[in-house]
Amino acid sequence: MKCSYCLKEFPDEELDLSHDIPQYMGGTDADGRHYLCNGCHKKYELLIINKCFYFLGFQEVYEEKISSACYYLKSFGEPLHSIFRVFAEEVKEEFYGT
Repeated sequence: MKCSYCLKEFPDEELDLSHDIPQYMGGTDADGRHYLCNGCHKKYELLIINKCFYFLGFQEVYEEKISSACYYLKSFGEPLHSIFRVFAEEVKEEFYGT
């Protein structure tokens, strides 16, 4: 199967079914999902996380801090999740060119 971003072939077990709007921001299957390889999935997550962190006035997050950054963003809840979802939609458009 191919990664939806880099279009390289990968065994199924090396692809993640990624939510276009992360679940920690309230995303669901209805928001869209794509198969991404591990590298592209991390890149996509970091783009969303860093857009949110920039908005909050925080420093850039690096790959090794993805899980703690997701947990931190999840802790905000509404109304910030609504703003984060807008950022995620922007990243989705930029990332997939839609």
